[in-house]
Amino acid sequence: MNLPPGKVAEIAPDLLPDKAVEIVLYCWDAGSSTSPQAARELAAMGYTNVQEYGEGKKAWIAAGLPVEGRRRRGGQRG
Repeated sequence: MNLPPGKVAEIAPDLLPDKAVEIVLYCWDAGSSTSPQAARELAAMGYTNVQEYGEGKKAWIAAGLPVEGRRRRGGQRG
């Protein structure tokens, strides 16, 4: 699921009605600050099981780990 920066409070209640559900947030790479920001927002909203994957999606893909989602240019999935 995508939680765009600045829209967490607007989107999360509908996408994630169970505030105890495990949520793992990530950015594109380790240098981004949007997932920590989203984690703080979710915690302030009462979500209790929020984690961050600090290495980011770029490192995940580079490691050859599976991804789901729409296709991007060049055949990369994400």
